[in-house]
Amino acid sequence: MRVILRNDHNFCGNSKGELKMKSKKHGANKSEILCRVLEEKIRQKELEKIKILLEESKKGMHYTTKEKTIKVIRELRKER
Repeated sequence: MRVILRNDHNFCGNSKGELKMKSKKHGANKSEILCRVLEEKIRQKELEKIKILLEESKKGMHYTTKEKTIKVIRELRKER
């Protein structure tokens, strides 16, 4: 399937003029919508990075013992 993107249309097939009219008609606040979309996209990217770090740390955990992990946690708690 080939997707062609043009400047005068968005992903839902409406022209920019149509979207502007519809957003006015329905009282949509473009600024608020844009902020919500950006926040969600940023949150998704941050979660992806966290998942990658978690997987990397899981791989490293195979090389340590339970006792060593407990020792490190106790030392970190003492430092607080």
